[in-house]
Amino acid sequence: MVRPLTKGPDYLNSKQIIAAWETAELSLNLVAFNQWLLKQVGQRSGISLNLNAQITEIQETAGGFSVAYSKGGQAHKVDSSLVMNCLWEGRMMLDQQLGYIPSHTWLYRFKHRILVGLPPHLQNMHSHTMVLGSYGDVVN
Repeated sequence: MVRPLTKGPDYLNSKQIIAAWETAELSLNLVAFNQWLLKQVGQRSGISLNLNAQITEIQETAGGFSVAYSKGGQAHKVDSSLVMNCLWEGRMMLDQQLGYIPSHTWLYRFKHRILVGLPPHLQNMHSHTMVLGSYGDVVN
């Protein structure tokens, strides 16, 4: 669903907005979600969280997967019945090692983000994408 938005929310300065559309997008509070996810992982036995590692190879094995990675200049390997590929950069390289090749071209956009806690009066704000030009946008 996309339709022109005739009047935006009061907290946006309508004098600075050329046009607006309402879409069916939803946003996720990543600060709260990250806290929840880390808590859930920490409470479960049998789940290993390995941060700040550079994954170099993945292979399918009879028991699941074997993942090679480097961390702190040291080479490591872990075998697991299940792994989750949460990468942004390098995701396709690992997928291709397992034979998962998309049938369409894939677009990666380089993104930077800043996660902040919002003041109470903005915590229930709807999702917004603000286009700043041909190649830039800001998403809340």
